[in-house]
Amino acid sequence: MKNVVKMGFVVASVVAASFAVAADAVATKMAAGKPDLTIRGGLFLPSDATAMAVSKSWVAFGVDLRLSSFAVNSARTNGYYSVSVDYASRAGWRSIPVTFNYNVVDGALTYFGGIGLGLTRNPTDAEKYVALATAGASIMISPRVSLSGKYTVVTRKAYSGFGVFIGVKI
Repeated sequence: MKNVVKMGFVVASVVAASFAVAADAVATKMAAGKPDLTIRGGLFLPSDATAMAVSKSWVAFGVDLRLSSFAVNSARTNGYYSVSVDYASRAGWRSIPVTFNYNVVDGALTYFGGIGLGLTRNPTDAEKYVALATAGASIMISPRVSLSGKYTVVTRKAYSGFGVFIGVKI
């Protein structure tokens, strides 16, 4: 039992530190008046049988705020940190994940992974906070439009699944 508590404390500390860094970067970016936002819409495809019984696809949309950039050891590859907020819902079920992401850009492709916290709810249960991790890829199909896919793993298993989105940089 002590090991579970220690592991929970370590995970909570890492998530809290990530969000502290992200909150500072968001405040700095917004104060500079230069937000680099991407809005997206698409479908969330739950991977759990309980959620799939409600519907095999949910409406989903979100926003991604690009924070600071960083160099990667390659001439054509670079990276950046971002904060994402998404919303997926169907028939009284909903999920609102917030993640801090690490993104690597290689030409038109962007690979990303993130950790975060979320809020979930279904018609028969109260709202619950969850921890989550996400990974995916995005391809630019024009200078401002992208197609992306990402898989999200949530501690409340019914809310894990794959999302497919079209995004627009604003």
